Amino acid sequence: MQKKKDALRTPAASRPGLSIEVIVETACELIAESGADQLTMRRLSERLGVALGATYHYVPNRDGLLNLIAERIMTTIELQSTTPKSWQPTLRTLMIDFAAAFTRYPGMARYHLANVEATGPVDTQATIMRMLADAGFSTDSSLTLIAALFFYTSGVTATGIMTHDQPGLTTSMVAQRFEAGLDLLLEGAAAQLRADKKARRAEA
Repeated sequence: MQKKKDALRTPAASRPGLSIEVIVETACELIAESGADQLTMRRLSERLGVALGATYHYVPNRDGLLNLIAERIMTTIELQSTTPKSWQPTLRTLMIDFAAAFTRYPGMARYHLANVEATGPVDTQATIMRMLADAGFSTDSSLTLIAALFFYTSGVTATGIMTHDQPGLTTSMVAQRFEAGLDLLLEGAAAQLRADKKARRAEA
């Protein structure tokens, strides 16, 4: 017993095997089990088998940890293609993958939606912006489309309806409706692209 107590008092920097990667991975496991709302630094430390101070040595607070988790989730989502002609299927696949990734971690989509400036996919957005510009979208239209897609997908995922049967609806039916709404957004974007190209020709 004394040895266990001494181990928990060992400074974080000298704890073998403890790292920011291990902390984030363990936190993801806890969220997958019981949701982000139930994640606390104390519960995380208990799962890690370390003193609370050891965890704080790597992560300053719970929000900092959740930001790292959101970033980790985003790294699992890859753009399949970034060619100008494939902007519609590329964004459709990206949003479906985004929903699937965040659905695995209940509560994280809601956190992402409320803290989009801190957890937003900066690199991904820059890549999408280049793709949309090459396709012919104006900067304003591109920013509007990206915001609409991510807010729509985050909102749907944050409600949890992607993982729970609704009265008269199965989970697969809910997923189909989500994708149908996604298609409506992309169809509207295609109409805006035509308008942007027309405006550009008129200015030439």
